[in-house]
Parts: sequence; structure tokens; C-alpha cells
Amino acid sequence: MKKTSILILVVFGCLSCINSKKRKISNEISDLIDIKNEQLEKVQQIVEKETLFNNQIKSLKIEVKAIMEFENVSSFKSIKNTAVIFKLKLIQEKLAYLEKLKNVKLSTKGAFNVTDYSILNYQDRLAVYEILSEKDIEDILQGIKKVKNEYLPETKNLELNITEEEKLPLESVWNGIFKKEKENFKAEYKSNLKLDKGLVSIKIRNIANLRNEPSILSKVVLKIPVGEEVFIIGYKNSYWKIKYKNKIGYLMEDVYFKSTPSMHQFE
Repeated sequence: MKKTSILILVVFGCLSCINSKKRKISNEISDLIDIKNEQLEKVQQIVEKETLFNNQIKSLKIEVKAIMEFENVSSFKSIKNTAVIFKLKLIQEKLAYLEKLKNVKLSTKGAFNVTDYSILNYQDRLAVYEILSEKDIEDILQGIKKVKNEYLPETKNLELNITEEEKLPLESVWNGIFKKEKENFKAEYKSNLKLDKGLVSIKIRNIANLRNEPSILSKVVLKIPVGEEVFIIGYKNSYWKIKYKNKIGYLMEDVYFKSTPSMHQFE
């Protein structure tokens, strides 16, 4: 009777130990599920921030273009308006944020995939717990611990500390704002070009100040309305020399033409 009681206690103790380890693995898997949910939530937060920053950048670009058009500024080095510099710096910072967010999102998605795979794997192994060896059980616990240690930090912080080295140069930000507009204009420009008595003609896209000399300080002879056709006869100091209704003068290149045609076309 005494031996039977001891045997029962031993069996009961073993069963308790088995159930204890099984519960521990089950709890650890539950922790992994929580981590996976945090990772998914973090990705969603990043997407929301990306949308916010992209919308802010879009608005800032529109503001910069409007000011540059109004002030007839066609190059980065000609900017004197401090408000434009400030807006360019805001765009510069937000672009750096977007780049960092992109990297964090990729990292978090990778962590999510590993965590998701680990959960499915350990759930399958838990389902056949009774036939697992002690080594198998220990491997499961160590594997879960490794996943938690490696990927839990990725879900806790959404750092947006940007260094100056991570930011694009302001001039590159400027070029990025006007690049697409210039590229779009190239096709339109080619379709509008025509030869007439050896001159190249093109229609004005914005109200243009015709000046006596190729300088912003030169007197404005007249304003050329949108849609008027002018003949380009030369180029000097970032100004086109043009002929318009028997008058010859200069137009700032980028403000009115948005890109610089090849000079060999006018030789």
C-alpha cells in the first residue's frame, strides 16, 4: 500500500511538471501573439505618419512654387525669401523622416513575419506536447525567448531622431520640387516648337516680364500675356533673348519656360 502511494505521488508529480511546462509554453506563445499585434499596430502607425508627411510635403511644395512664381525666382541660388528657405527646411526634414520611417517599416514587417511564423510553429509543436522530449521542450522555450529578445524592442519605439547627415542638401530638395515639372515640360516643349524664318517659337505659359537687359534689375518693357507666341533668338545670363511684336527683350528662363532648351536649336 505504501509503495502504491509513493508511485501515485511520483506519477502525479510528473504530470504536474508536464502540465506546468505545457502551461508555460502556452503562456509564452500568448506573449508572442501580443508582440505580433504590437508589430502590426506599429506598421499601421508608420503608414499613418507617412500619409501625414506626404500630404504636408505636397502642401509645402505648392507654397514654394507659388512664391517662386510670384517673385520670378528661377534658381536655388537666387532665393532671398527666408520663408521659402524655412519651407524648404521643413520639406528636407520630413523627407528624412519618411526615409527613416520606410526603413523602420521594412524592419517591423520582417519582425512581424518571423513572429507570425514562430507562433504557428510553436502552436503545432504544443499540439503534440505529449510526445516531445525534454530537449524538444527546452528548444521551444529557448526559441520563444530568442524571438522575444530580438523582436520585442522593434515594437516598442518609433524613434524619429534625424541627424543633419541624414538630410538631403537644400538645393537637392529644391531640384526635387521642380524636376517633375521640368520633365513634363520637355515633351510639351517639343510638341510646341516650330521653325519660322530661322527662329524658334513657343507659347508663353505664365505672364512674362519682358526686360531691356538680361537682369532682374533691368526695366520691364512690357508684360506678355499667357498664350502669346514669342520667337527665341538667343540666350544670355539665364535669360532668353526673344522677339515679340517687333520688340526685342529678355525673359527669365525657368519662370516662363520651366526648362532650358538646347542652345544648338537656336544657332
